[in-house]
Amino acid sequence: MQRSLTWKDIWQMAPLRISFLIRSVYNASNVTSSTISNVLKGQLIIMKKLEDAPAERNAERTKAQRQDFATWLLHNPQRYNFIYIDGAGIIRTRARARRGDRAVRIVQERRGQNLTMTYVVNVMNGLVQHELHQGVRTAERFHQFLHDTSLQCNPGQEVWFIFDNA
Repeated sequence: MQRSLTWKDIWQMAPLRISFLIRSVYNASNVTSSTISNVLKGQLIIMKKLEDAPAERNAERTKAQRQDFATWLLHNPQRYNFIYIDGAGIIRTRARARRGDRAVRIVQERRGQNLTMTYVVNVMNGLVQHELHQGVRTAERFHQFLHDTSLQCNPGQEVWFIFDNA
């Protein structure tokens, strides 16, 4: 026996296929996929790229840990030297060109060269160090970057490195 799906069911099960909806709707033997698609569009439900989100990202325990860390951080800004390290991969997709001319780059593949940016900031000094290089960040490059960063820190002060996505 099939059961009727409610809008709540559809919202909770985002990756549903229209064929599944047709099979799930009670007495839907004469309903076409275009009819269901039109009804969904009328309810402002459209097909989008499905994103995977880690299950722990917004769990209550994780939110509480973030809150505890933020509270601790606000109460200890001068006590420790916090160094924040982050990096980002960059693929250049824009360039300058004269008005009316196209900005063209000849590449072997469908995408441009991969650039990796790594930077270090802290509360007291702002931007401490940054690095931009071609290709991916290897462990050797990252260790050298950390070594160079540690040379810029005060030798007598305790330093805490905080990594994004570590």
